[in-house]
Amino acid sequence: MFRPSTTVLLAALLSFGSPAHSAESIVVAKSGSATLRREDLQALLATLPAETRRAALADDATLEQLLRSELLRTALVAKARAAGLENDAAVKAALNRARDELVVRVLVEQQVKLPAGYPAEVEIKAAYDAGVAAAAKVAEYHLAQVFVALPDGAPAEKVTAGLAKVGAVQARLQKTDFAQLAKELSEHADSASKGGDLGFLDESRLLPEVRAALVDTKAGSLIGPVKTAQGVHFFKLLERRAVAVPTLAALHDQIADALRQQERSLIAKAYLEQASREAGITVNQIELSQFRIEAAR
Repeated sequence: MFRPSTTVLLAALLSFGSPAHSAESIVVAKSGSATLRREDLQALLATLPAETRRAALADDATLEQLLRSELLRTALVAKARAAGLENDAAVKAALNRARDELVVRVLVEQQVKLPAGYPAEVEIKAAYDAGVAAAAKVAEYHLAQVFVALPDGAPAEKVTAGLAKVGAVQARLQKTDFAQLAKELSEHADSASKGGDLGFLDESRLLPEVRAALVDTKAGSLIGPVKTAQGVHFFKLLERRAVAVPTLAALHDQIADALRQQERSLIAKAYLEQASREAGITVNQIELSQFRIEAAR
């Protein structure tokens, strides 16, 4: 397969052409007899959502992956056609439904007209402030742990061995340096080698049992044993802090995109609800229930 380097690819995309070829006719990727020219890439990008298109154009690797996916799709379609799958009744029915769904989606998208200048800077700032307020209520915990694997439903011999090890940890917990204890006894390989250090964890990533055990706990405290579905944990709370929030400038475009997508969804939902009312849809609930019962047999 022809694999253009990112340098060659960018040169092709930015080229103004040559005496022998116009910029539009330059091949940027190919696979066998299938080629993808500059104008094909432009057309492909035009079909993508704005956010996806921006992501593809912002990163060489993402753009290259898009090219490869498109050529693979082309190759697989050719194989399917050669196998006569287009004439299969089930495939035809699926294609017809997919076509109808696409037409409906385009129809709905045409109704989604965002107000000019939406969202305004004041709306972006309000959304950011709301996020900051929510983040202020979320804590990050710097934890170290000693973990003993004792999963729910473990066989009796595993339970016996696990409980014996839990007892050994408890006996040394107050007497031995926690990091040393983790290196010696913890069964969580990734953290054991680091003295049990798990780094900072957002409380939303913690299991409910662990979150409950950390409530009102002061830095330096030992917590445990805490039983979860995976086993028994002993923790040391090294530090607690509020979740760090990036600046408005750093999140500005992301927030604006999210607000636009949210507004599009609301407009589309309102349109579909109105269309449903205008369609005058009625359902015979008795017949529908009878059908469901018979079809489930």
